[in-house]
Amino acid sequence: MATADSIEKRREYMRVYLRKWNAENPERKRALHARWRKANPEKFRASQRKWWSANKEKVRERQRAYAKKNPDKIRARYRRYRDKNPDQFRAHRRKLKGLPEATRPCPELCECCGGPPTGRQSLHLDHDHETGAFRGWLCSVCNTAIGLLGDNLKGAQKAVTYLSAVSKPLTPT
Repeated sequence: MATADSIEKRREYMRVYLRKWNAENPERKRALHARWRKANPEKFRASQRKWWSANKEKVRERQRAYAKKNPDKIRARYRRYRDKNPDQFRAHRRKLKGLPEATRPCPELCECCGGPPTGRQSLHLDHDHETGAFRGWLCSVCNTAIGLLGDNLKGAQKAVTYLSAVSKPLTPT
């Protein structure tokens, strides 16, 4: 019968042996590990979660150091994600800005003037600043104009009244 001391000696011997074997056979170790991961995906995910939760700060510090050392790669990765997932990216940005969720998909043309988005920008999500409710999709020009008019019907009516008063009547040509 094995004693606790002999069991511990055997374990230590195996640790040393395996460390040496792994150092001498990195390709075989990688292949064995890949085969085990493929055969035991649940165990592999569980071990990853366990290791990650035990080493969160270590992982985050490594990520921060990598990002600081490779800002161009991080920007490129961010750009690739943004280009592949434009709708998700825009929704996430709106959420960060505290804007409401859109109740309908973004159309091709502005819902105010009927024109296409100006420049490289897409249509803007218009919302009521008092209630936070989604109102519609506007081009940059319409969104700016409505904002400058006070973002309410009263400001728009004052502009219509002014334009009516100073405009020449339309005459047929």
